[in-house]
Amino acid sequence: VLLARRRGPAGFEQLVAIKTVRADLAETPLARAMFLDEARLLARLTHPGIAQILDFGEADGVAFMVMEYVPGMSFRGLAELRPPPAVLCQAVAEACRGLHAAHELRDLVDGHLLGVVHRDISPDNLMVGYDARVKVLDFGIALVRGRQAPVTELGVLKGKPPYMSPEQIKNQPLDRRSDVFSTSVVLWELV
Repeated sequence: VLLARRRGPAGFEQLVAIKTVRADLAETPLARAMFLDEARLLARLTHPGIAQILDFGEADGVAFMVMEYVPGMSFRGLAELRPPPAVLCQAVAEACRGLHAAHELRDLVDGHLLGVVHRDISPDNLMVGYDARVKVLDFGIALVRGRQAPVTELGVLKGKPPYMSPEQIKNQPLDRRSDVFSTSVVLWELV
């Protein structure tokens, strides 16, 4: 992820984050499919508690996403500041609102739930901005109905094991409750 400055006419300027596939993985069909899945999902997630995608494209064969830049700190950095428990609980509640929006995402055609599961909730993927807004980041390994990339390769865990639900560690079917478990672990660590 790179920090960039987006410029336009009449002095328009905005800091943005540009996310690309790591160079060592860029040529693999799996990494490309996962990246495209994330871009498609983020294009549909328009909740204030989720870092927004602003643009998607390809330059010199490298796919990229231009994303909202969230100036602030991860929940890991927040924990190091040791704010009062009420502040930490409020931040986690805000993260839950963003996650709930993802969990409630529905198909545009038939209105059915898309079964979004983030699968990588951790203090590193939750941000609190300097303006106190909380954002959920990195839907790169999210489960969603209709994704192009395979869900998980045999014998491979995706996510951060200390925050995974028992079902995720055992590679069992997942639903939103797995993200709730992971968020609960984050809350427990914070307070």
